Amino acid sequence: MTRFLTSLLLSLWFVPICPAQTSPTEPLKVSIIQLLATPERFEGKSVVVSGFLRIQQEADLLYLSKEDYDNVILSNALWIDVSRDMLKDREKIDLNYVRIVGTFRTGHEKRNDFSVGGIVDIRSCRFLSDPANPLENKIKALHQ
Repeated sequence: MTRFLTSLLLSLWFVPICPAQTSPTEPLKVSIIQLLATPERFEGKSVVVSGFLRIQQEADLLYLSKEDYDNVILSNALWIDVSRDMLKDREKIDLNYVRIVGTFRTGHEKRNDFSVGGIVDIRSCRFLSDPANPLENKIKALHQ
């Protein structure tokens, strides 16, 4: 019995008392839909968001989908403050799906007047998928 209690106490010693929480510096994983629907919830917060990226002189935008870009659905897009690294990787990331880590800001700041906000202070922009050769096709090919 004493052995059992000792084992139990030792095992409880290594179990955290408080539930795990995300670090305040860790960005929130959100969708463009969340940012568009409730922009005030994310104002000034560090976020990770994925979408279809278009870098061009008139406006740098992250769209919900390629179809929204093709049909110029600006209400389904966020403006982007393109970083130097993004400009260096432009060939790889422009007109593709990407994952961006940055700070969300509400308002249009003389950018796309239809957007509820955008991403500034971009720390990372990674290629995710090419719409001409979607990731789903690669996954299917692996299972054949």
